[in-house]
Amino acid sequence: MDQIMKRYEIEQVQKWREEAETIPFITFPAGWKVQIIPPFGDAVVRFKVELPTGEHRSVYLDSRNSLGHYRGDDMEPMPYWEVYPYRGDVGRCDKSNVDELLQMIGDVLSEEEGLEAELISVKKFNDQLCAVNDQLLEQRTMLVEALQQVIDLPEDSLIHFKVARKALAKLKEEK
Repeated sequence: MDQIMKRYEIEQVQKWREEAETIPFITFPAGWKVQIIPPFGDAVVRFKVELPTGEHRSVYLDSRNSLGHYRGDDMEPMPYWEVYPYRGDVGRCDKSNVDELLQMIGDVLSEEEGLEAELISVKKFNDQLCAVNDQLLEQRTMLVEALQQVIDLPEDSLIHFKVARKALAKLKEEK
């Protein structure tokens, strides 16, 4: 009974019944085998598809952008479907765009297209790593500059800094 109550509380907080009314109906093409699976990892809906070619796709609906990120034309986060694998990566589309969802699920690449998609995926990942590295270098530079400013302070300023830090810590303890 305790498990049921916990699940009920989550249903209420995340408004699952209201959410269910916004999920579109999907008519799958003939020959596709669809396996409904539990919605683990904060997905609202999860299923797997076996295509007539024998290839498999994993699909989930993320209504809270908690598993990834998808933005609409206005650059605001919005609910989305994610399909994996899709052209060597993942494919994402708006929750209401069933046609695009079905296209991504059914997309089958030739061997050459698959290799090209893998290359694009690796390049995209490399670009993301470079961007993160640039951010870390920028933060490191800012930290070194801030530390240099602290080092350059007169000694009596450092004493005042330590006193202020202790006072702040004491205030935090009192809360």
